Amino acid sequence: MIANSDKTVREALDQGILQNETLAYFLARTYQFLLDVGINPSGIRFRQHRSNEMAHYANDCWDAEIETSYGWIEVAGHSDRSAFDLTKHQEKTKIELMAARPLKTPIQKQITHVVLDKQACGKEFKKDNAKVVGYFENLSADEKKEHAVKFAENGKTMVINAEGVEFSLTEKHLSFNEETVTI
Repeated sequence: MIANSDKTVREALDQGILQNETLAYFLARTYQFLLDVGINPSGIRFRQHRSNEMAHYANDCWDAEIETSYGWIEVAGHSDRSAFDLTKHQEKTKIELMAARPLKTPIQKQITHVVLDKQACGKEFKKDNAKVVGYFENLSADEKKEHAVKFAENGKTMVINAEGVEFSLTEKHLSFNEETVTI
């Protein structure tokens, strides 16, 4: 989607053609908008301004252009202004204008996952296997943890009641995994 190439925005970022992820995001959103309003993809291009075309405050500029019966016409302009205005104001006033907000301390949380052996369950429970799967999918995080503890205490066996049917499960049918996630 860059000029007359088939580069994606990610490739343009990775190769340094685009230097700013925020600018890249808006170029991609503009491209999607032009497609959504019916512009043929072959009639869309993004042209990067040369250094002598850019405004003095811009780090990078791109025009979205579409091909019409009059030729290529700019329909949207994108500029990476960085913090030009703030920087200039700070230089003149000698006042620090940067704002910062400390992020909250990340929270570590233990999550219990139920891992069903689809082959073993399907072979044994046949048409009722969906009931077993549904039972475990509908458990809350706390219920999964409780089941994992009871499963271990009972020698890796358990009996569940899913939709009025009792199922005996062993370690050949399921296991429980603990994962620590950062929130």
